[in-house]
Amino acid sequence: PASKAADQSNATAVLADVTSLGLAVESGKSYDFDIYLPYTGDTNASAPITLALTGPTSSFLGYDVYVQNSNTGKSEATRTAFASSFTGGNVTTAGTIYVARIRGRVAATAAGTLQPQFAGDGTHTNVIKAGAYGTARQVA
Repeated sequence: PASKAADQSNATAVLADVTSLGLAVESGKSYDFDIYLPYTGDTNASAPITLALTGPTSSFLGYDVYVQNSNTGKSEATRTAFASSFTGGNVTTAGTIYVARIRGRVAATAAGTLQPQFAGDGTHTNVIKAGAYGTARQVA
């Protein structure tokens, strides 16, 4: 498991690694992974967060990206390729902690790191909060 001890900001539209949350995987093994990313945006009715996941070559990859943007609103996507970004909806209330999650399965054909990434929209700042965590459990 991996976890964040401090907040991390990104005010750009350029994807940045979520530090401290890389999950090592070995070649020839399959893993279920779950990455929990509490986050905030800095502006009401704006500040969407973009998420992506990078990793080693694989024979299978399937994961869901979930982004909460209000007390009742969310957006979701399914991905089958690394570095396939997904942008959630605008946050409803600035400074409110919302939840984002990336979870799925990978069959790695090379050793490497599952690395979550995030970005803002180039105008607003998003913050991944301390307490974010990730786990990868070998299943085969």
